[in-house]
Amino acid sequence: MQTVTEMAPRLGVAPTCAALGLPRATYYRGQQPRPEPKPRPAPVRALPPQERKQVLAVLHQPRFVDLACHRPCNTPQLWSLKSPHPL
Repeated sequence: MQTVTEMAPRLGVAPTCAALGLPRATYYRGQQPRPEPKPRPAPVRALPPQERKQVLAVLHQPRFVDLACHRPCNTPQLWSLKSPHPL
């Protein structure tokens, strides 16, 4: 896009972009500052921070390291964690 910026005053933006195979919209979009991304809201069914820590503590135990994602859910330790959120 720097080439388009340098050549545009002499040749024009449209011909320069066409010669380079660059869509004009891409060039003009690159000239505008990017807006700050909006923070994502927390999912409605997200676990509270304390419960999340408890679940992660169980899942990081050595016996779960090599298991597939769904396998640790069948353990009594995770059943005992009471959550107000239905599955």
